[in-house]
Amino acid sequence: MHKLIAINGVDLTPFLSMNGYMFQCEELEKRADRSVLDGSLLRNRLGRFATIELTFLNHLPMRVIKMLHALQDHTTVQAEYLNYNTGELETGEFYVKIKSPVITYIKNNEPQFKSFSMSLKATRRYAL
Repeated sequence: MHKLIAINGVDLTPFLSMNGYMFQCEELEKRADRSVLDGSLLRNRLGRFATIELTFLNHLPMRVIKMLHALQDHTTVQAEYLNYNTGELETGEFYVKIKSPVITYIKNNEPQFKSFSMSLKATRRYAL
């Protein structure tokens, strides 16, 4: 299995669900204005930022949930990720947003979760 994503040195690829990795470049624009004379659209693009959506396997053990939640203790995290645009592993700094997991059942006195996902947004923009 090829590495798709590692955060703070921990490879998260084995914990991803099928189709659980989505990389895209999101464009951030100030405001688009239309020219009064010819009706053309004038863009004021501020930059392109990498965003990554991760969806994890159902029924993750508590130790993995704890590890993922610990990522939020930091303002930013270092990630090594697969950039679909270049086909290469790249490194960058990201903000982390974890979406709340849903407890499905208790096994061996540990809650088992599903529907666990997180978003990563780059702190720096790509060159335009």
